[in-house]
Amino acid sequence: MFVAPVTTEMVDAEDITLPPGDWYDFWAGEKHAHSDKIQLRPRLDEMPLYVRAGAILPMQSVVQNTAETPNGPLQLRVYPGEACRGSLYEDDGHTFAYKKGEILRINYSCAASASSVTITGSIEKNAYKPWWNSTALTVYGVATAPKEVRLGDHSVPDWHFESQAHAVTLTVPDALKSWNVRITF
Repeated sequence: MFVAPVTTEMVDAEDITLPPGDWYDFWAGEKHAHSDKIQLRPRLDEMPLYVRAGAILPMQSVVQNTAETPNGPLQLRVYPGEACRGSLYEDDGHTFAYKKGEILRINYSCAASASSVTITGSIEKNAYKPWWNSTALTVYGVATAPKEVRLGDHSVPDWHFESQAHAVTLTVPDALKSWNVRITF
């Protein structure tokens, strides 16, 4: 991730240059090449944040402390690009049970072409039960509404295309098993 903090209020726009590669605006979902000239005019309460193309970010709802259990599904944000992959590691966070192998490790990957994006969740070790069963999947970099969205061999009827965020969202209901989603354009 690339953070472009604003420390003073600006009258004039500030130009930033992204590191090499393609990047997505975390808040708007807009894709940028590192050669793009980006002019920032953020308010002091806004944090310009960019995600490298190829990143897969597992996230959860906000909690106030480690004893609190998050609500809702695991959130998985996919930013297609080269070497598109990410992983999730979870344990109870309080004991040494991880030393006995009581962990959850899931590897995620994606492959994009002009006509489709495929996202895969592969369980490496499933010896810890997290708070979630399902995953809210958001795939960025989508220019038009998909023709079809499939979870494994089944068509997914409940997906949503967000044109302003250039994203498709859907739910993977049993995400504690290996799965794949294919979005076709």
